[in-house]
Amino acid sequence: MNDSIFKDFVLDTGICWKTNATITYFGRNFPIKICLDIDSENNNIITDEQKTVYRNYLKNQESISATIERLLQDFTKDAAVRFTPRTLLFQQDGSYALLCDDEEDWDDGVAVCISPEEKIEFQDDYL
Repeated sequence: MNDSIFKDFVLDTGICWKTNATITYFGRNFPIKICLDIDSENNNIITDEQKTVYRNYLKNQESISATIERLLQDFTKDAAVRFTPRTLLFQQDGSYALLCDDEEDWDDGVAVCISPEEKIEFQDDYL
């Protein structure tokens, strides 16, 4: 990959470009995967929309983390202990969300949507 921002990403063939990262969540650091969704039939490229929103995410991580926490606390008051961040997924159209495991529902976690609309959805609905 030629772009230095994406130099640590590796291709998970047919699924996404991915890398490991850390996110600060309710005052604690959590290891997560960052995934840039791809279309394997379209040469596994990262779209311009993904590049733009990923750069924006890197530049505004602190305020985006605060937004994630606010959305989750509005969803449920026990969010800090109920949800565990796992994957930050950037879709080809530039939308993205933090996928979290749910201690109360192991079959269906939540997606904290950041862009284009700030909201929470169940992962089954988001994916």
